Amino acid sequence: MTTRAFLYLMITLVIGFVLGMITDRALHLIHKPKMDLGPPEINIIGKIITNLELEPDQVDSIKLVLEDFFSRAESTRTLIMQQAEADLDTLRINLLPYLTP
Repeated sequence: MTTRAFLYLMITLVIGFVLGMITDRALHLIHKPKMDLGPPEINIIGKIITNLELEPDQVDSIKLVLEDFFSRAESTRTLIMQQAEADLDTLRINLLPYLTP
């Protein structure tokens, strides 16, 4: 096999590889399932209203309970994230003497 033939073969393989990657990525983007569910509180309230066929006063009562729950859950998430950040900062401070020359 001559050098020119080998070079043409390698270029063809590289072009085919690149085109295959681009095509595969495009196909995955086209067939990707859409998972945009929105905020969880909207979905839960909507499902409760439609599935249980509640009366308006029941819907209002359930919305109040769920809104209270979601506000408490959000504050709990915030506290957990703050604690995790504090723990990571402590870890960095404790590891810094061992990692600096």
